[in-house]
Amino acid sequence: MHVHGPFALTRHAPVHRHRELAAVEAVRLGRPAVLWRESEGA
Repeated sequence: MHVHGPFALTRHAPVHRHRELAAVEAVRLGRPAVLWRESEGA
């Protein structure tokens, strides 16, 4: 995302699909920061 800049937010960029999938998985599995904290405590 940071490499592509605002263009990554448009539907014209191939990376847009990855951003959408990450948002869906964050809802399903939890936020990445929470997952990292859980894995460090294990």
